[in-house]
Amino acid sequence: MTIMKLNKIISFFAAVALASCMASCSDDDTAMPIHSDGEAENTAISYDSLSFEWDKIAGAVQYGYELSDNGGNVVCRDVTELTNATIGSLKPATEYTLKVWGYPAIGSGYVQSEPIVLKATTDPLTTLDAPVLSGSQAEVTYTVTWSSVKGATGYEYTLTNAAGEGISTGTTTSREVAFPHLDNGNYTIEVKATSTTAGYEATGEAATLDFNVNISALWSIEGTYTSAMLGKSWSATILSYGGGHYTIKDWYGISGYNFDFYIDSTDPDNMFHIYDYYDYNEADYCYEIPTGRADLGSLKVYTWDNESEFEGSGSQGDVKICVYHTDCDYHDIDYVYDTFTWKYDGISADAFVGTWNVAMTGSTYVGPDGEEYDDEEMINVNNTITVTKIDDNTVSMPALYYPSATLRVKVDMVERTITASPVMLFGWLRLAGTQSQSANIIGRINDDGSFEFNDWTAWYSRDPYMYDCKAKYTR
Repeated sequence: MTIMKLNKIISFFAAVALASCMASCSDDDTAMPIHSDGEAENTAISYDSLSFEWDKIAGAVQYGYELSDNGGNVVCRDVTELTNATIGSLKPATEYTLKVWGYPAIGSGYVQSEPIVLKATTDPLTTLDAPVLSGSQAEVTYTVTWSSVKGATGYEYTLTNAAGEGISTGTTTSREVAFPHLDNGNYTIEVKATSTTAGYEATGEAATLDFNVNISALWSIEGTYTSAMLGKSWSATILSYGGGHYTIKDWYGISGYNFDFYIDSTDPDNMFHIYDYYDYNEADYCYEIPTGRADLGSLKVYTWDNESEFEGSGSQGDVKICVYHTDCDYHDIDYVYDTFTWKYDGISADAFVGTWNVAMTGSTYVGPDGEEYDDEEMINVNNTITVTKIDDNTVSMPALYYPSATLRVKVDMVERTITASPVMLFGWLRLAGTQSQSANIIGRINDDGSFEFNDWTAWYSRDPYMYDCKAKYTR
């Protein structure tokens, strides 16, 4: 209510009171108030407004009303010829007191009535529910999604690691957030709904999700990255996660700033793709990839028409990245090509020679000494084995679960695999891969130097005698 309007209302009250007094004095009688036994009622409530109605007061030609908060402060004062009023711009969940006076006509010989009094409370703001969270891991990224919250216009999130340290905070209007390249370990994310919608709380209840990240590459190899724009080269590492997904780690030489991409061989016209957690400019047809450098904070990368390309394996290969000098402009081409190349020339077997701790789990119908079980027995083995070198690419080690036999294992550091040929046990049982009794047992070499076999069994004729077997070897 403006000051001008408030002054006008106060002047009206004063004029009515003076006129009533003058009428009374001219009759040389004592002025009597209008008699009122009427009542008021609250007819509508919201979080920021109240509506009232009151009984008509006999002899009243106008009504003055006043609304006060629970601290006694007048928040609204007005006059009306009606018997109702709606008052807005109120505080939520607050008790208010309404007073209504009836005012007589000038010269009637009466003064204002006693007030009708009513208390009413505005509604509280509507609470925002806690979202329901779920998470999933794919290649290099852990993604958290959540349910829609009624009334929400956005969400805020905080990610912490197992030590309680903040890793990432932010806001989003979508219902998911992706975290690429988290270190392996345990994390907790907290998500709250937020709202700018009238009638809703600004921030809702928090939901949390605990999750574990366990990302390991099938292979990784160091190569040379060359920036056409800077005219410089440096060492970088490419990692393969399988399924055509790759990362050039610290691609412009700054720790934590990686370049992630994947190859879709089913799309021959546009095989090179960049993950959508990078910003994409539809006007420029480019992805904005941060480098972390002060002299070149980000690059615009163009992927259409196979302008960016990948070819290679864990032994050798190259990546060509189409990079724009300035803004991408389809009609004003101004681009260069960054390159990344690699080649593996190392020796494999020496890294495996020595003593290893092995942990095995699974189930079997044949014991480690060849005895047959009537019922399936669980495997839970933890012991120590020794690996010896046969040649630069081959080692020898005790057979899986059956140490009386020996496995001949080929090591491939390029593809990050270890392959064991089938071996006969006890003259009648064959240790082999799960596909058939002639299948090789293929394991993988982990980034931390450990290795594991997770696809093996023992066959008698065409029947497998071992199930769900796993073996991991650590130093």
